[in-house]
Amino acid sequence: MTRTRSLALLLLLACATPAAAEDGVALIGSYTLAGVDSLGPYAGVARIDSARDGLRITLQRGERAPRRGRLVPGEGEGWRLLLDDGSAPPEVFRWADGVLDSGQAQLTRRGALRVAVSVDWEGRELADGNLRAMEAFERETPGVPLTHFLNAAYLTKPGADPAAVAAALRRVVRAGDERGLHVHGWHSLVTAAGVAFRAGPTFWDGGQIARPRPGRDAGHEVEIAAYTAPELRRIVAHSRRLLAEAGYELGGAFRAGGWIATPHVLEAVRAEGLWIDSSATTHEWHDELLGYALWERIAEVWPEVHATTQPYWIETPAGRVLEMPDTGALADYVTAEEMLAHLEQALEAQAAAPRRDRFVHLGFHQETAARYAPRVSAAIRVLRARHPTAPLVFEPLSASALGARAQLD
Repeated sequence: MTRTRSLALLLLLACATPAAAEDGVALIGSYTLAGVDSLGPYAGVARIDSARDGLRITLQRGERAPRRGRLVPGEGEGWRLLLDDGSAPPEVFRWADGVLDSGQAQLTRRGALRVAVSVDWEGRELADGNLRAMEAFERETPGVPLTHFLNAAYLTKPGADPAAVAAALRRVVRAGDERGLHVHGWHSLVTAAGVAFRAGPTFWDGGQIARPRPGRDAGHEVEIAAYTAPELRRIVAHSRRLLAEAGYELGGAFRAGGWIATPHVLEAVRAEGLWIDSSATTHEWHDELLGYALWERIAEVWPEVHATTQPYWIETPAGRVLEMPDTGALADYVTAEEMLAHLEQALEAQAAAPRRDRFVHLGFHQETAARYAPRVSAAIRVLRARHPTAPLVFEPLSASALGARAQLD
């Protein structure tokens, strides 16, 4: 068999099921490869991902170099793969029960532990030490893209320097990273959006309120749920516009300040075009907050969410929101050892259902990266060392969301 024909056997494309035919979402994921050619049986792996130009596939057979290509809908039922190097013709394959079958080779869908690592940008300050810690995270954990929940309040504070903000972002937001939206109730941001500022309720409660002063912003601790859905829409829309003007168009992901995304908060962000939320978390991680209102509020807003909770849909009047829980919270509240245990427990759960994906989410704050980002990188390094052959994928949150959507739908 020719080399070209052998490669063609690896290009296993599917005619999608009705649920997947619209956009190929059901094809996204990892696969094992098995087949026979003139040299005998062979094995390999493949992965299909979503990209701006459609579906992308990476094929790895034995020790050979990976081959990459693009999947496009073909005539009739099939999909065609166009190899980036043009070394093999397209070939059409069939999909059934998680298997892509060409008649001579098969790709069998396999699950993976899919890990998203996010950064909450609080809108408070952009200190050099924290930015340097994020640069160090990139060096210490290669192959781990970050999902940045960016905050427009850096651009609305008294004396804000948009050029300096953009320069700080460029230092640490890399190609391959994702950009989502994070909103806290800062006075400068809320009023810039044309909304009257509310001084409470706050995360700390006990009658505490936020008190803006001349030349000094306030309101980080105010629940954004204090605002109505129309007000929140204005705040979200203005935030996205400011960040776009700074050169940072956002994707479809959102996280509420303090994880407090009540139903009308989710309605507002969905109405503004955001369809992924990652505010759900469990108060079980946050024992440092015992005695403060936020600990109880997390439990009230997310009563059914635990560290093992997997993605699920939330219905809002503006449409469905895919909830991607922040399963491991943020490193300010979780030690490296606790993160590692969380990841290893998730690996065990995935191994018990090997054809399904399992999802984990970790992260840290930009404003405390110097202190806490090393916890995340340490946990990831140990996990990789202990489990070098585990089905482990680090990816942006939107990629995890597409995989979760395929499993849910």
